[in-house]
Amino acid sequence: MHDERVVHFATLSDFLKSLEDKSSKEFWPDILVYAAKPHMTSRILPDYKNICTSQTTFLTVAAGKGLSHYQELLGEGPALVRAMPNTPSAIGKGVSLLISSVTSPLAQEKKKQVTSLMDSVGSSYWCASEDEFDRATTLSGCGPAYVFAIVEALEEAARSLGLSQEMAQNLTYETFQGALSYLASNNRTAADLREEVTSPGGVTQAALSILQGTEGLNSLFCNALQKAYQRALDFREPSS
Repeated sequence: MHDERVVHFATLSDFLKSLEDKSSKEFWPDILVYAAKPHMTSRILPDYKNICTSQTTFLTVAAGKGLSHYQELLGEGPALVRAMPNTPSAIGKGVSLLISSVTSPLAQEKKKQVTSLMDSVGSSYWCASEDEFDRATTLSGCGPAYVFAIVEALEEAARSLGLSQEMAQNLTYETFQGALSYLASNNRTAADLREEVTSPGGVTQAALSILQGTEGLNSLFCNALQKAYQRALDFREPSS
């Protein structure tokens, strides 16, 4: 039987001390989810060291810091996993990236536990290396912000044509939702569906001549993701 009482602690130290005081390890977590801000890790993580054993999976969703940072502060005890869920996880529509230590591979049973946990808020993908993790983060981790920025830009453009704020917002939201649902329900590519909408010499082609021009979306997104990736490297491998 599990003890389902909810106990409130004034500080993190009080919580950690309560675990240390337990005479039985059955009270200690199988998976410890760490979600503090990156700049707090050096101060907080040493407190976790005493409750992390070889049976603990330490799952961090804190952005930026690499696995070596956690291993340095926690030692060789726990199995380490980095996760990067995105904001739609709040409604069960998220995408989470996962990476475990290459030097200490995660046991299959623990990998299943972590996958099940992260799948509860959407879908999850294991990366082969931290470099792949950082590259993929520029898409799924940062991606919602790109979508929101495009929605903002379309709304503003529609208002500049004279549409009311309400109509601009509603048409933008519903067009995005409908287009993405249509894409998800098809076996065809986004390029195929774009071409289906685009009549030669028509209104859509006039707009796409701007969006897909030399300085258009393709170039902008390539540059944007490269910039984000470089920033991720700066966080993971800060210069001394």
